[in-house]
Amino acid sequence: MNANVVIILVLAVQGFSEYAVGASSRPVRKSVPSRPSDEIDAPNDRADHLKRLKKITSLMLQDPEFWQDRSDNEALIEDFAEVPFTCPHLPPSDSIPTSVHTLRPSDVNFVGALGDSITAGNGVRAKELYQVFVFANRGESFSVGGEKSLDEGAITLTNILKKYNKDVGGGSYCARSRTHAYSGLNVAVPGAVSRGLLSQARELIFKFAEDLDVFYDSWKVVTLLIGGNDMCQHCQLAIGGNFTAENYRDGIKAALDLMHAHLPRTFVNVVAMATVGVVKDLKHPGNEAQCESLHAIECPCALSNTTEEMKSLQMEYFNLTNALIASGVYDTRRDFTVVMQPYLVEQEPFLMNSTHYDMSFFAPDCFHPGVKTHQAFAIQLWNSMLTKVGSKPLKHDESEPVEYLCPTEEKPYFYTSQNSQ
Repeated sequence: MNANVVIILVLAVQGFSEYAVGASSRPVRKSVPSRPSDEIDAPNDRADHLKRLKKITSLMLQDPEFWQDRSDNEALIEDFAEVPFTCPHLPPSDSIPTSVHTLRPSDVNFVGALGDSITAGNGVRAKELYQVFVFANRGESFSVGGEKSLDEGAITLTNILKKYNKDVGGGSYCARSRTHAYSGLNVAVPGAVSRGLLSQARELIFKFAEDLDVFYDSWKVVTLLIGGNDMCQHCQLAIGGNFTAENYRDGIKAALDLMHAHLPRTFVNVVAMATVGVVKDLKHPGNEAQCESLHAIECPCALSNTTEEMKSLQMEYFNLTNALIASGVYDTRRDFTVVMQPYLVEQEPFLMNSTHYDMSFFAPDCFHPGVKTHQAFAIQLWNSMLTKVGSKPLKHDESEPVEYLCPTEEKPYFYTSQNSQ
């Protein structure tokens, strides 16, 4: 372990885990003023995240030999697949839509996202373990990454939308903290749990409101994914847990209520979280002992509970949140809606063979999704948005080819509860 890695790890212990260096193509907005961290984060949850980070860092510094990587690093940065985008161009609406239920891909002007380390991009293209915890690669986050283009292999929802409107804004660029201008409208916080979403929603609204023309006149697609940390800590009452399904739903509800009250012209995706019950079986060949040590820190409840118990908790989370959205409480305005995108509900990691998961889909910590997974998530999210409510898939069937659904003049809109009937 060289001196530079040690310095980076020490910075991580001090809580600067989101800050990274690197060039970027351009800022999304002229300026994105930062806010004090205690206004953005739920302090107790942030402290717990840093406590876990400090524990991992301390172990790595105490025994560098044990943490020496023995896996195939290059496989972790390979793209998911060459999936050609062959959808014909679909022009925007003749005039700016006034209803979210007639929203075409070409009508979308901005993207935004809330969530945890998945949406922040931790682990995306990481080749070394320390990179997972130090660098948030928001530029290739599945829902809001704006790095490169679809033709260059950067499969994200933002880049798919740019096939219809090249000027879509809000996407993230490079590896940056959430308060940096290059992070665009990605306000996800590594280590976040559902009860911290309200502050993220407030921050997102604050960023949109910097430009009132954008705020009132532009159509926005906002994607929310949360729940991994809730499930991984639900058994840890000593740290202030109480991560019940009711509390999970209420945390999401608080964020959705705020956006519903204050964000005009907005289509919100709520992506259902996959189960974390399989975490104990995720191990990079050659690094099995490392993975087991990391699982005990990052997701202890997946080890102390059975796979079936974790699946049951996940389904409680999903069912209560889905019932909230299906109640119609967010369909009281023509220009705002929330749609559940359930494509991860039954999704399990891809299998290399009948007994081992394909670990090239995971970051070096055997927990966070790697670039392949983010790219698969992006295609699944796009396809789910173009599938009627009530018919949306709960997973990708591995026997089926991966391809993009295409909007057409006959079916040009993103599906909502109202236009799916």
